[in-house]
Parts: sequence; structure tokens; C-alpha cells
Amino acid sequence: MESWKEELANDGFESDDALFPDAKYLYRPKVGTDPVPTLQTNGVVNRAFRIASTGLGKSFSPHSARHCLKALGDKLCTRAEERKAWSLNLGHESVVVTDTHYGKMTDGTRLQVLGSLKEEDQTSDDEKELLLKYFFHALVPGSPEHRAARILVRKREAALDDDVLE
Repeated sequence: MESWKEELANDGFESDDALFPDAKYLYRPKVGTDPVPTLQTNGVVNRAFRIASTGLGKSFSPHSARHCLKALGDKLCTRAEERKAWSLNLGHESVVVTDTHYGKMTDGTRLQVLGSLKEEDQTSDDEKELLLKYFFHALVPGSPEHRAARILVRKREAALDDDVLE
């Protein structure tokens, strides 16, 4: 990607020019100060995906990449603002658009995810109540309950840190 940007810069392209312009702008160095516009159709991109996926036994499209990126975002984004930023980077106005068009899930996957929720959470009801009291600041700092809740919080945070992709 960097070498492509360098090549464009050597031909006079600037930061406000399209990163992937129509081919007619690539035959000669840039002339003038008007920004080079982005592609007006997706035909070139569709062809590039088709060519790149020949020999794989499957045909991929730009939407295949979006489905993949949506799935990756589901794994990486844990907070609402992260999901919103991810969705905006996919070119969607809202997370609802992303989830509606790219959030497809098979029945098998749904059942597997729901089953794993029960398996993952081994917290007893007493521990959950203690955690709630801790987060609502209903425990006296320094008390045995407060110390026990802090230990639970740290264990849960450590477990979440182990699941983060680096």
C-alpha cells in the first residue's frame, strides 16, 4: 500500500486525491489542482476481486470482504463506540445497517454461541450480587466484602485480557 501511495505521489497526486482513481488518471502525471475523483462505479473493484479469487475454487466480491470485516469487528469490538467506529469505517451510517446486512448467523452458530455463554460464566449468584454492589459503590472500602469483590473483578479482567487478540 505504501509503495502505491509513493507511486501516486511521484506522479503529482496529493492527499485529497483518490487513492484508487479511474485508470484514465493513471496514464500520465497529474495536471492541475483539482482533486482526482474516486471511482464512479464498482466494476473495476469487482473485476479485481474476481481475478484475485480465481484458482481458489470460489468467487469473492467486495461484499465478501465486508462480511469478513464485520465478523472480525464482532470479535474485536466490545464497546458500543468501538462497534460504531467499525461500522462507520465500513461506510455505513449506523451499526444497524452493518448488523442488518452483514450480521447473518446460521442456526448452528447461534446455538453454539448461546451454549458457550452458559459455559463461560461460572460466576455464582452470590458473586454476581457482590460484583454489582462493588460497581454501585455499595461496599465499604477495606471491608472483607470489598476486598473479595476486588479480587473477583481482577480475575474477570484478567480472563478478558486473555481473550484479546494482539
